Amino acid sequence: MSTKRIITDGSQFPVQPCDIHIGEGFRRFWDAFGNAETEISAYYVVRLCQKLGGWIPFTRDEIESVYREAGHHDGFRFNQLVDQGENVLNGPAVLLGAMPETEPVGGGWIVLGTDDKYRVTDDFVMRCFRTSPASKTLGMAATLV
Repeated sequence: MSTKRIITDGSQFPVQPCDIHIGEGFRRFWDAFGNAETEISAYYVVRLCQKLGGWIPFTRDEIESVYREAGHHDGFRFNQLVDQGENVLNGPAVLLGAMPETEPVGGGWIVLGTDDKYRVTDDFVMRCFRTSPASKTLGMAATLV
C-alpha cells in the first residue's frame, strides 16, 4: 500500500477538482475505491471541492449541504472514505521528504482534522482523476504524483 498524503495546500497540487469529470454522463468512480457506496460518496466530495474551487478543507455542514442540494435528506455518509481511528491531522505539514502541499497519513482517503474539517489525500484525488479525467489531455498530470 502506498503512503497517502493529506493535501494541505490545494492550490499547489497538480490535479484540481475541475480536472475531474463528474458532469453529464458520469455515474460513479468505477473501481476507484473497490466499493460502490464509497465511490458514490467520493462524487459528492469532488462536487463540493469543485464548488469551493479547490481542495479546500470542508466541514460536515458543507458536505451535507451539497448532498441535500442533490435531493437527498437521509444524511451524507463517507462510506469508508474516512478512517475514524487512524488519520486525524495534527499540526502543520513539516515532514522530511514531504511535498510542501501534503502530509503523510495512513488509513482512509479523507482525513478529519482536529479543527473538525475534512481534507482529501493525494490518493483520493488520483483515484478519482484516473477513473474520470475531465479531458484525456490531462493524463500527464497523473504521473506527477
